[in-house]
Amino acid sequence: MNTAKTLATPLHSVARYVPGSPHFQPDAPTLASSLAAFSNSPEFNSALTGLSPKARCLVIGYSTPSNAQALRQVLGEHAVTDPSIIVIDRLPIPEIYTEMGIEMPEIDFLQLDACNLGDALEADSFDLIVQDFVLNCMPPAHAPALLQSTRALLKPNGLSLISLSTDAKPIAAPAQPVEKAMSRWPDRWSGSVWSISDLAHSPEEYTEMAIQFLGRTLIDEKTGHLVQVTSPTCQFEYFIPSREMDHLLQQAGFKVIPAHVSHVVDYSGLACTRHRLIAIPA
Repeated sequence: MNTAKTLATPLHSVARYVPGSPHFQPDAPTLASSLAAFSNSPEFNSALTGLSPKARCLVIGYSTPSNAQALRQVLGEHAVTDPSIIVIDRLPIPEIYTEMGIEMPEIDFLQLDACNLGDALEADSFDLIVQDFVLNCMPPAHAPALLQSTRALLKPNGLSLISLSTDAKPIAAPAQPVEKAMSRWPDRWSGSVWSISDLAHSPEEYTEMAIQFLGRTLIDEKTGHLVQVTSPTCQFEYFIPSREMDHLLQQAGFKVIPAHVSHVVDYSGLACTRHRLIAIPA
């Protein structure tokens, strides 16, 4: 039976970045596209020039198979010829790649929650930390923990490359208030949920919610956060106002250098502002 439950698997989070997949989204942002935007910034090129040839790099979130090669190429262009790259993700990426017939790149992979690293990684040990739209893929309530972890892991002279989209607005139809959309399931929405599976209390509810919400745009009127229910993964993508982004980064102890800002319509049909930021310890 073709239920929403069978559609929403971890594989689909990767499949949208894989050409030839039925779920491929050619307009979905990748690290390669972010690095191309960063490379137009003199501040970015200057920052990479200061890295060691053996810079220790951390990539938080790894759905796109080509991300490691894209990072190595750009680093190599700035004399970072032998970087070590560690990747963390909440999903079992090697297993997903094997299932899809994709070769795992030469990286060290750890299945971890970036908001709750504990003692898994050493503080003050990374020259470069990359977050490519990770903040859009998590509830904003968890963003402070992610940014604080990033700040703690960076060397005092390290830097983080952060890409995220803010200030999103739907084009086709207005966003529906979460409270109204969830009227059949009162008191379920908390603003800190990752996906429909966090809201449903049974497989039947999951399927019913997925059918109702997949591809829809909601707005949490209490916070001003826009929420896109991504199809077919049933994951929520969050878009916060730019001023909230600035506050989160400042509170985490970062000085921010804007490298590139663009106004786009993303693959979900949302008009938004994309930021490519260089964040350094303040």
